[in-house]
Amino acid sequence: MRSKPLEMAFYRTIVWLSDLCDLISQLRKIPKWEKLVI
Repeated sequence: MRSKPLEMAFYRTIVWLSDLCDLISQLRKIPKWEKLVI
């Protein structure tokens, strides 16, 4: 099963965005961060 470089880059971008969203959601749970995030 061969994977094209473009597909791998796309997959890595999706994973990176997912991790970023998780990080943001965790930060939003912290009261002192709410003012900065919003």
